[in-house]
Amino acid sequence: MTQLLRERERASGADIGHALKREIPGFSVRQLGYPSLTRLLLEAADDVVAVEKKGIDLVWALGESISDRDLEYALGVETEPRQVAVADSFVTWAQFINFRSCRNVKLDLAESGLTVLVGPNGSGKSTLLHGISYASQVTRGKPRALFSGPRDVRRLRSSNATTPMELAIGAANGITLRLSADPIEDSETQFTVALAWGNKIQQWTSPGKPPSPPLPNRPECRPFWPSILLRFRAEALATPAEVVEGQPRLSFDGTGLPMLLMYLANNEPQRLREVVDGVRQIVPAVEETRQVLRDSDHRDAVKMPRVHLEVKMRGAGWVPADLLSEGTLFAFGIQAIMHQPNPPRILLMDDIDRGLHPKAQRELIKQLKHIPENGGPRLIISTHSPYILDEIPAESVRVIRSDGSGTRLRALTDHPEWQEWKSSMTSGEFWGYVGEDWLENSNE
Repeated sequence: MTQLLRERERASGADIGHALKREIPGFSVRQLGYPSLTRLLLEAADDVVAVEKKGIDLVWALGESISDRDLEYALGVETEPRQVAVADSFVTWAQFINFRSCRNVKLDLAESGLTVLVGPNGSGKSTLLHGISYASQVTRGKPRALFSGPRDVRRLRSSNATTPMELAIGAANGITLRLSADPIEDSETQFTVALAWGNKIQQWTSPGKPPSPPLPNRPECRPFWPSILLRFRAEALATPAEVVEGQPRLSFDGTGLPMLLMYLANNEPQRLREVVDGVRQIVPAVEETRQVLRDSDHRDAVKMPRVHLEVKMRGAGWVPADLLSEGTLFAFGIQAIMHQPNPPRILLMDDIDRGLHPKAQRELIKQLKHIPENGGPRLIISTHSPYILDEIPAESVRVIRSDGSGTRLRALTDHPEWQEWKSSMTSGEFWGYVGEDWLENSNE
């Protein structure tokens, strides 16, 4: 067996496993024993074992912990990936310490899966959305790249703070991912990432040896990734898209919308019909779409075809995307992100009401409410619109205010008068009545 393993050189664990099963009758990981097999694999692979899982090569260095189940899967004993209890778990809370205006703020997300942030301009709504986005991206395992340039920790940390900036995110089953960033004077920022689940906790510090297996491949991180913070721009949504091979994705600003719709038209027409039907509920004049390949603008140095979006509007015929209203383009963007293959697990949307008529706002939020109910992503959105809140239970609303001491946040149902008025006022009416001043004496 040792010779067989050595002949495989740097083959993947799955290849080694299949070879052993072919050439050794009755081969079993369990019969051989975990310690012996680990030693043989490490010797055969020159001190590393490359484990294929879900099409991605993972590398465990000598001396790192490899669980029995991971090793069995690596050797081809299991025909399917191991079932992980966290697969259906979702994010339930986030915490921000010394992050911009958030000195110490914890955001508990609504059990419904849709959380709505309300408050005046400059109160910290966008800060919270960015904080959740950054915390989610920590799962990619590259904090130094994440917090560079305009996102340098020295810029993001609260003014006059003397302790590290911290971002944490947690799931319902007790999984917690926490990042601590300490911008040491005259030195590189020190990042500490801690992942806790069950009664276990693992911690890594950067610069230093990265975690193994890497964070992107840990099942415990699945509730937190992928995420996307949408900041749609009408110009980006309407811009003709480059033709891409494979499955296109919609960018955070809406770039790539025509290509994504063309992909759906050619490969998943039912999804495209659902996109158009969803937009039509928000903008009733929309009838259908078409995606047209045309040569690029004459100003481009290299001529290449691009996908142009046109929408048939009732009474107006086919309208190029750049002539559509901002609200119509936003509606297409939101529906497209919801219906693209493999949607994100966390969807963050700032100023959801922008460019939409009050009636369209109501229709949009009615659609969004059903997404987490049907197993879709957790939604965290911000708005200034009471019409949006009128369609949302008060338990899903978080009120935000910022003052000299930083951002404060409470659930709308925490207001002392909510119990008195809940039977006679909608969430939007009650928020319009109480505003945000009541948070002034809050300790949260």
